[in-house]
Amino acid sequence: MTGEIETRIIALAKEGMAPAQIALEVDRQIATVYHYCCKARRNGEVIPKFRTGMGAGQRPTLMSVAPQTVSRLRPLAHERGQTVPEFCNELLAVIAQDDLAASVLDDGEPDA
Repeated sequence: MTGEIETRIIALAKEGMAPAQIALEVDRQIATVYHYCCKARRNGEVIPKFRTGMGAGQRPTLMSVAPQTVSRLRPLAHERGQTVPEFCNELLAVIAQDDLAASVLDDGEPDA
């Protein structure tokens, strides 16, 4: 599994994807991405240097999700060919875009 993750990280880095985005894509810490990219560079791989200093509003917000929630979401993400972070991002985007939060969280109480 680690070899597959390392290979995927290197491939995405070679495509020019930002480390933060790679970390989300492969469901790993950003430090893991930097580790594998540095290791690959030392071994002669040509990986473009990463742009740093994302502007305000471009940096992804990291959120904590309870392990039991991740376990419930994993099969749904897998069905769509996504990682859990990708699935969560898409799910939240649709809920926000279509103003569905009140419907999703409906507890029988009228909206304020």
